[in-house]
Amino acid sequence: MIVVKFSGGLGNQMYQYVIYKTLQKRYPNIPVKADISFYGLLTEHNGFEIDKVFEVGEGLSCAAKKEINSFCPKYIPGKLETHLPSAIKRKIAFGWQYKFTKLKSILNKKQKDYIISGLEINAYNDLIFRLNAGEHSFYLDGLWQNMQYFLYGRDFVLSLFHYKLQYTKYEKEISQRISDTNSVSIHLRRGDFVHSTLDICTKKYYDSAISMIKSRVNNPQFFIFSDDMEYARQLFGNLENALFVRGNKENAIYDMMLMSECKHNIISNSTFSFWASYLNINVNKIVLAPRYCVKNQLGSYLFSLPEEYITIEV
Repeated sequence: MIVVKFSGGLGNQMYQYVIYKTLQKRYPNIPVKADISFYGLLTEHNGFEIDKVFEVGEGLSCAAKKEINSFCPKYIPGKLETHLPSAIKRKIAFGWQYKFTKLKSILNKKQKDYIISGLEINAYNDLIFRLNAGEHSFYLDGLWQNMQYFLYGRDFVLSLFHYKLQYTKYEKEISQRISDTNSVSIHLRRGDFVHSTLDICTKKYYDSAISMIKSRVNNPQFFIFSDDMEYARQLFGNLENALFVRGNKENAIYDMMLMSECKHNIISNSTFSFWASYLNINVNKIVLAPRYCVKNQLGSYLFSLPEEYITIEV
């Protein structure tokens, strides 16, 4: 058995779902299951969404706590933890969970060999495609945000994500305007990025991207998407031919759907933003992206992107 852990918001989940489905294809005779216990502790953004916003065919096969603990020392929260205060649940999810696993691994050194981590930013570990899964079970805990994990190519990845929700009247109107113009989406991610190592897409970055679009696209119409529209209006208030798209907090997927319909995209360093551009099937699309996804005291981490994307220094 192979178990893939899901965590984070929708963008992260989509990378993890690609790994889940890729491993099912890679190991057709081995059960591949999902661990979504993270969302019993935290409902970041809108919680676990993959099966709510995309058609997932036969659905996800979820591993039970007993199944996982039968072969690896991973700490899996139960029903009791779901009733704890939010601050304690966060500490369990990002701290105690890993300390517990490390301690248990010391007691049973063999078990730790069956946990494969992909939490390093944009790292690639081809070990997951060379597993001796016929003899051992494995637990995969990672982000998997590297294009090399798209083992079976873009068409395979696109086949995994068919939108499930229908537009409201407002989104239909925006969609029509996107279709009728040389539409360019601009995505500004704020929220938990502000004052963090992810807070790197400056006004200078967006100005450079907009200038490049204007030099390549005739009469561009900009559609601005953000989780902080007040700040977006401050940043882009003087931009001509710009429409500020009203977000839907309960169904943020509408933003992704609309951005993916735009003919061109200016993305932020968020996975949500990346997926909106990746699901854009316009063969002549121009996608502008920040060169890095994270900058901190330890260094800068390149954004893993398709070769045709144009990157801008931040």
